[in-house]
Amino acid sequence: AARAYHIHQSQARGAGVLLSFETGCTESSRRFVDALRIFKITVSFGGCGSVVEMPCLLSHASIPEAERTLPADLVRISVGIEDPEDLLKDVAGALEAAFGQPCATAKQAKL
Repeated sequence: AARAYHIHQSQARGAGVLLSFETGCTESSRRFVDALRIFKITVSFGGCGSVVEMPCLLSHASIPEAERTLPADLVRISVGIEDPEDLLKDVAGALEAAFGQPCATAKQAKL
């Protein structure tokens, strides 16, 4: 791990950007992910482009719901090398799309 850390430090400025958050309901998470235009839906976070996933619908979908330990509304985002302003606009538009409609669940958003 120490070797990988030193390689990272020699090639990058600062930490990588991986965000995980819950929206409060699965419908809002799905609307958020579907509204993104630059971030591509994926199960692999190994590239240099910006990607997004809802683990319970993709990488963990084969695990029975009763056995999953992840929240159903969890969204994971990996920020890539695209223009930061474009990414911010994309996320802002997706947030507007996600929360411009009521959610079927009573749980409040935790952003």
